[in-house]
Amino acid sequence: MLTSPLRDQLGERLHLAWELAVLLRKKRFQHGALDLDFPEVKVWVDKQGHPVKLERVENDESHQLIEEFMLAANEAVARELKKRAVPTVYRVHENPDPEKLAEYREFVLSFNYRVGDLTHRGELQRLLELIGGKPEEQALKIALLKSLKRARYAPQPLGHYGLAKANYLHFTSPIRRYADLVVHRALGRLGALRRPDAAARRPYLAIALTFAILLTGGYTISKVMAKSLPSRSTFQLLNEPQPMRRSMLRK
Repeated sequence: MLTSPLRDQLGERLHLAWELAVLLRKKRFQHGALDLDFPEVKVWVDKQGHPVKLERVENDESHQLIEEFMLAANEAVARELKKRAVPTVYRVHENPDPEKLAEYREFVLSFNYRVGDLTHRGELQRLLELIGGKPEEQALKIALLKSLKRARYAPQPLGHYGLAKANYLHFTSPIRRYADLVVHRALGRLGALRRPDAAARRPYLAIALTFAILLTGGYTISKVMAKSLPSRSTFQLLNEPQPMRRSMLRK
């Protein structure tokens, strides 16, 4: 649809959204984000539930459009809740241990890649570009992920190393997570989006949330009101191991 001519108002807006998504994506990688995504596989089953076909899901323009606005919304909400000192659940990915990256560098050198100090984000980005499309790409990416710390949920905004963001949480996505609902409740308590002048006072937040909710099919804020703050058991539940998805960092 993004490659089709502009035929109506919706098509025009989608094309405009794609242009903005391209800029957001470019800016994200300029700031040091790491491309650690893995190919996603869709499993087709018959009426009895038996798998009959495997299909690779391409990370096309539509997927990238949704991803960029999802990330923008997640970051915008994290910044707003942090600024207002509202307790919530952040998605954090702490900086890796230098020793782990040094070990990983030795592994990379065994594949005859010339790399420098991988504790520098720019050098990691260069390596990921070098191995793109190579037979050893998946093996080196998996080894890198094992060298990095695991992304988790925490009550403090400790930053997200893989995404190169200082403030980040899970507010919306094409799937509905419990963490999203916790954040919706926190934002509902704040009431930032229920006041008539909210969009005028914080346009970056309103725009990001509007696009993200529409594109991901998320619930509206007004439907999810806060009743309680996150408890310790909530963090234990959220940090339970989950099956691997397209990105092990689980943005």
